[in-house]
Amino acid sequence: MKENYRSKSGRRIAAGVALACAGCMVQPAPAPAPRRSPPPVPMRELPPLPIESTVDAAVVPVQSQGGRITITSTNTDIRELLPLLASAAGVNLVMGPDVRGKVSVRFQDVPAIDALKAVIDQAGLTVGGTAPRAPWAKPVFYDLPVNVNYASETTLRSRFDITPELAHWVVKARTMTVK
Repeated sequence: MKENYRSKSGRRIAAGVALACAGCMVQPAPAPAPRRSPPPVPMRELPPLPIESTVDAAVVPVQSQGGRITITSTNTDIRELLPLLASAAGVNLVMGPDVRGKVSVRFQDVPAIDALKAVIDQAGLTVGGTAPRAPWAKPVFYDLPVNVNYASETTLRSRFDITPELAHWVVKARTMTVK
């Protein structure tokens, strides 16, 4: 019985030593918490991206005598090509914000102004002039004032584009007396 007691107590001591040693072991550091990415920045707050020029060295007009140019360009932004052509032609150029698109051109020894006109026509743009009048807008004319207290039914109908019944009612109503 003594041996059985010793073996049980020996096992208990061994288990206690094992537990004590296990607590002394170096534990790995806890993994850092995952970093949260910052919220996305709204598009309107981002700075504009730089525009890379698609105009290669072959696009730059080579001016020869008499204002003639030679240009070869493929898929070039029209906002970059038009100022080059206008400069070579010696004309001023103002582009609206809606001018956009890409063109491919090959001009060899042509007048700069003709090249400019060809690119403008090809892009469906217009040169100069005034803005077209809206087709639904009525022309504005100045009419002399009309005193409706004295105007006839005919004058009221023609000047105010009203029905004959309404013109008759206006004339009749102004002559009525309130009792």
